[in-house]
Amino acid sequence: MSSPLWDLMQLVDESGDIAFDFVASEPDAVVTDFDPGFPDPRAVTNDRANANGAINTTQFHSSRGITMTVSLDPAKPEQSLSWQKRLLELCMPERRPWLYLRTSNDETVWRTQLVGAAVSAAFQVVLAPQLSWVAPDGLWEATEESDWTIFPGGATGTGWVLPAAFPINFGSGSPAGSVTADEFRELDHLGFLVTTAGR
Repeated sequence: MSSPLWDLMQLVDESGDIAFDFVASEPDAVVTDFDPGFPDPRAVTNDRANANGAINTTQFHSSRGITMTVSLDPAKPEQSLSWQKRLLELCMPERRPWLYLRTSNDETVWRTQLVGAAVSAAFQVVLAPQLSWVAPDGLWEATEESDWTIFPGGATGTGWVLPAAFPINFGSGSPAGSVTADEFRELDHLGFLVTTAGR
């Protein structure tokens, strides 16, 4: 059965190929537990001079841990063992897979790059490997890109003419050129903060 919380969840390898599609693999592979984690704060503190306490100027975060438990169909042992092997390979520390996710209340597909952290894959009646990764950036990125045109103010000419004569007066008015930047969005879903910014 599909989770009511997401309608797309895929692990994509470094070459861009889908390594595992969790929704398409149901009911033979079901994500029974998924924790998107929360980025660890990069704490910045300084002791107060001649006073008790500390000054906390923390602003940024570090990586986040992402964990999931996948229940594999015990009625298909060969397939389950093969799928478990494939999932464990994506947890190897030298691998850099991407996790793609679209929540049920959002049209945007989000992704984050992963580095393997820990695995628990006990042999039991039902194979249910517990997979853990670290997302070094701590971010969920929107996979859809938008172009923004940024007009830097001040310049009216077409650039420098060499040899240049000083002093140089850049004047004012509408610029002759423009710069294009990609839209960058961060997702902290399931109750976390959502922000949008340009980069």
